[in-house]
Amino acid sequence: SPGQAYPGQSITFRSSIANIGRAPAVSTSSSNIMTAFYLSSNRILDDSDRMLGSFGNNRTYEPGDSNQNPERRYTIPNWLEPGRWFLIVKADSRDRVDEADEANNTRTLSLAVTPRPKPDFVVESLTIDPGSFYPGQRLTYRSVVTNIGPAAAACPNGLKTVYYLSSDMTIDDSDTKLANYTNTQRSYAPNAKIRQMNLGFSIQEIMRPGTYYLIAKTDKDDDVDETYETNNIRIRPFNVIQRPALK
Repeated sequence: SPGQAYPGQSITFRSSIANIGRAPAVSTSSSNIMTAFYLSSNRILDDSDRMLGSFGNNRTYEPGDSNQNPERRYTIPNWLEPGRWFLIVKADSRDRVDEADEANNTRTLSLAVTPRPKPDFVVESLTIDPGSFYPGQRLTYRSVVTNIGPAAAACPNGLKTVYYLSSDMTIDDSDTKLANYTNTQRSYAPNAKIRQMNLGFSIQEIMRPGTYYLIAKTDKDDDVDETYETNNIRIRPFNVIQRPALK
């Protein structure tokens, strides 16, 4: 449980053992009947499979006797590639019991291994106070950055958002960096929001009338490993007009 997992996730095993033979299966303090759990790339248990864990029962199984094993939690290895894998449970994993049939001690379950969930930061909104602007006026803006991913984001150096003034919709060396804001929080849960308010700049006298663009980029240095690395930008156009004539 569950039928799918991602590397690093813990999964719970529930299993039971039954003696379907006609004679007792006896364990001793020095020779417990062991149950082991394996991770395999196929349905066949062999030496290439990885043991996730095991435990022993110090008891006797009478004919027809069964036992519900305690739940066990094991972690999917971080190196595991996404895809179809198999969980194999083997009773009497050390082959200490002389059985009528030594080939029926395993049970196999399919496990879908999915990519590890990642955070995903977006500039959810970038708002400019309405209206057109002329040289000398101050343009005020604000933004909301949200982690829309299914996983928390660890940001040991904080989350950095940068704002640019551009003549087009592309960030390049010709753009003017307006602000470089670092939120010092170190972790952001799914749906966490960072609000940046009352930011602004003055429209420069050298700016000719026309359309300009305010561009916000969060996780500006790509420090966070995200689901999507191409959705960190939000763009808002605004118009610069001639300064009104004095009357």
